[in-house]
Amino acid sequence: MRKRTKFVLLRVSVLLAFAILAGRLWYVQVVMSSYYKAQGDTSKIRTISVQARRGIIYDDAGRQLVWNAPSWNIEIVPHGIPSAKSTQIYHLLSTTLGGKPSAAEIRNLVWQGRFRPYEPAIIKTDVTTHTAMIVIEYHNRLPGVRADPGAVRHYREDNGLFSLSHILGYAGLIDGPTYKLYRSTYPRAGVSLLDQTGKTGIEYQLDPYLHGVNGTQRVEVDAGERPVRVLHSDGGVPGDSVHLTLDWKLQQKVSRDLAAALAHVGLRRGVAILEDVQTGAVRAMVSLPSFNANDFSHRVSAKEFGALMNDPAHPLNDMATAGVFPPGSTYKIITAAAALQSHVIDGSTVVNDNGQIKIPCAFTTGTCQTYMGWFPPPGLGPMNIQSALAQSSDIFFWTVAGGNPNLGSRPYVGVDRLSRFAKLFGMGSPTGIDLPGEAAGLVPHRTSQWHIGDTYNMAIGQGDDLATPLQMVNITATIANGGTLYQPKIIGSVSG
Repeated sequence: MRKRTKFVLLRVSVLLAFAILAGRLWYVQVVMSSYYKAQGDTSKIRTISVQARRGIIYDDAGRQLVWNAPSWNIEIVPHGIPSAKSTQIYHLLSTTLGGKPSAAEIRNLVWQGRFRPYEPAIIKTDVTTHTAMIVIEYHNRLPGVRADPGAVRHYREDNGLFSLSHILGYAGLIDGPTYKLYRSTYPRAGVSLLDQTGKTGIEYQLDPYLHGVNGTQRVEVDAGERPVRVLHSDGGVPGDSVHLTLDWKLQQKVSRDLAAALAHVGLRRGVAILEDVQTGAVRAMVSLPSFNANDFSHRVSAKEFGALMNDPAHPLNDMATAGVFPPGSTYKIITAAAALQSHVIDGSTVVNDNGQIKIPCAFTTGTCQTYMGWFPPPGLGPMNIQSALAQSSDIFFWTVAGGNPNLGSRPYVGVDRLSRFAKLFGMGSPTGIDLPGEAAGLVPHRTSQWHIGDTYNMAIGQGDDLATPLQMVNITATIANGGTLYQPKIIGSVSG
């Protein structure tokens, strides 16, 4: 009887232990399941970058020329992708994004970030709010995928002419080399792979100022690496504001007038620049044709980019500062200044423009030539410096620059002095305007094969003479203001 009692007690004890264990399991798995699931999902803490608001660009009157438009980015944190479900996730995400990018392209983007498993890889930028909400709604089916709010640059347009695009440039997603450069050069800016950086124009030239300083957040993330709670936030510093010397209303007027003038003569390419002769401030600068910078800030398609690259009018090139051309008769003001400053002529000097200069054979080392002015014989008649400039007399400037055997022995400027004066006016060097990619042009110089005809060509802006439109505007401004060569500028001020 005693043994039986002990056996019963043992059975009761075992059953009681199992009952307690079952009750505890029920409590943990049923009653506390939501709590422990939340704790499991939010058991990881990450420090993430918060993009600073990019600085705004204004004209000289405070009119906004570019702003930050709200957008959404779709990103993947590689560590949050379950390897067993990765193929399924990539296919679902690609379908949600309309097939662009494809599942294979998404896999490749994630693979590229394999050495940065906790840093998000950009899958697609500037998606619609509707698409972003679908991705968020699918959070259980798309672990590791997140939709983050961002901003995309939007630029002013002027009736399809896009006259600001060459000046403002555009910003886009940071590339690898720029990321490495900024991390070493500007370590306190907190640059991340999600940042926008300037690619061309003012956006590129002043990118360190426009970028700002990124903030940080310490957040709890779930198993899919999506932030669920902010623990600490450091707001960062917005980018600086930039005020240009441009007048937006004047810029629009100039672009319309230039477009109308080009259409009238059946051309597509042209440049117009307005510069304050007393300061060098550029008030309007238009190079046509242009391109829509908004296409690039929203990721231009390969087809659209190819069309721009293959366009014979080269709309991506800023001809105002990077295009070099023979300056033609606009160069004659340099020849005139060189002749006056060298005392080859004065205001009373007269040269008879009879429409041609005949060069004797002996004078040209065996080659007899006749140089015809733009107005054929009998020519424009007697010319002094004022009338020669007013009527663009080739004969006058050929004579004072290289000599005229038909008029006997008389002083002339010569190629060496002409080259020196061209350089004094800024030819052959960038003007120094605060825009990237400015061309230097070319000033010819004497060679062993130099011929009097080369001097003649140089004197009227032909031959090897090359200049940008901005250089010639700046030279004209120098004459207009009485002789001061200003460095042209387009950036008025930068303020934080």
